[in-house]
Amino acid sequence: MSRAKPVLHHGPGAFLDAAGPVMSVREEMNSLPIGLCIRMLSRGMRPGDSPFFATCELDSAIAGAVMMTPPHNLILCDGPSWPDEAMACLVDLLLSEGRDVPGVIGPVPLAGRFATCWSGAFGGPGSIHARRSMSLGVYSLSAPADVRMAPGALRKASEEEKDLVLRWNGRFHIDCFGEDAPLESSEAVTEQIRAGEVFLWIDGAPVSMAARSRRTWNGETVSLVYTPPELRGRGYATSCVSSLSRLMLDQGRLFCTLFTDVANPVSNGIYMKIGYERLGDFEEFRFEK
Repeated sequence: MSRAKPVLHHGPGAFLDAAGPVMSVREEMNSLPIGLCIRMLSRGMRPGDSPFFATCELDSAIAGAVMMTPPHNLILCDGPSWPDEAMACLVDLLLSEGRDVPGVIGPVPLAGRFATCWSGAFGGPGSIHARRSMSLGVYSLSAPADVRMAPGALRKASEEEKDLVLRWNGRFHIDCFGEDAPLESSEAVTEQIRAGEVFLWIDGAPVSMAARSRRTWNGETVSLVYTPPELRGRGYATSCVSSLSRLMLDQGRLFCTLFTDVANPVSNGIYMKIGYERLGDFEEFRFEK
């Protein structure tokens, strides 16, 4: 008989109370779930949101933890022991709650194990195939290196530049995911502009972009790094990310994190040049009928 006990948590605060202590051991690797929960706590949830938060307890300890903000992927938290029993326990809970899971993202090899377990729960007609869609490197920076800066300076994007930022956001999504930015992404970027979280590198005109997002207890994530193709190779992205990272550290963050596509050696090289160190790897799987 299974000893695993699934626990459904009603809200990001309850989820952090339960899973936070085990996630905090590797806070950088859990910057995605922690940052999303803290953002929901500070900004609230929008009408119609139906997030999912759950843990699995085994021998009075957290053996697995997941969260999901539809329509986005299920996120697996790093840190719990994740025995097969916990994986199956959370799959059963998702099924009993009638949750549609479009995909999963999490540390290697957890994401692959969950993808196998989830797709294995659907046999015969309506079966589900798990397709690995992306491999990601997780990087962290606490002591930036000195780099040669490109001409120009960093500043916050203004609301008057919203059209430019949204256009670059769309191109960023095409570069990374092969499709234009979904509506919810554009809405989130608009919120970031208003909150002063989107930054531009200015060399006479905007030439590169980066954003700060998903503040955790001690860190913050650099995201939305984009330079138009015709302006690449001039050091703009390096200068933009380096300056934004220094800004966050100067403002009291103990570390900065970011995710990269491991198939893109250029971006990985830029971040390591700045001083980012690779902590681990994530995988994303999409579920297709």
